[in-house]
Amino acid sequence: DPLLPSSWAPNPRELMAPVAPLSPPLVTSAAALAEALAAARTAASAAALQAALASALAVPLAAALAAALAAVLAAALAAALAAALAVPLAVALTVPLAAALAQLARETQRVKSGKDSASFVEWYGLRQLMECWFNPHRRLQHNTQLKRRVLYI
Repeated sequence: DPLLPSSWAPNPRELMAPVAPLSPPLVTSAAALAEALAAARTAASAAALQAALASALAVPLAAALAAALAAVLAAALAAALAAALAVPLAVALTVPLAAALAQLARETQRVKSGKDSASFVEWYGLRQLMECWFNPHRRLQHNTQLKRRVLYI
């Protein structure tokens, strides 16, 4: 103990002597002191616990906020990108489709006019196949015809 002089040494007899009972006012003051110390310790530990929780939650909270901000920014960027690419993408998808349909119409007209009989067979087979694809009853009928052809061959 730094408050005691260094030359002081306890007497072994004093250490072995029985302890005198405390008087009631001293007991109550000791109990009050113990309660006050416990309350101070509890308040200090609550403040320390609060500080520890705040420091422990600071990093995950910052990470969660950063993730939420990133998600919002990503959604805004995706919306802006979709708005910017909507027209070029529609043109890029529509123009080749329109060209393919125009080519099919030209081929159909040429084949129907009888200029190319071999391609008429191809066109008719393609038309039959497309009918089978879009009409379930016709598809079943076509499958049956195909099975008959295979069995006949």
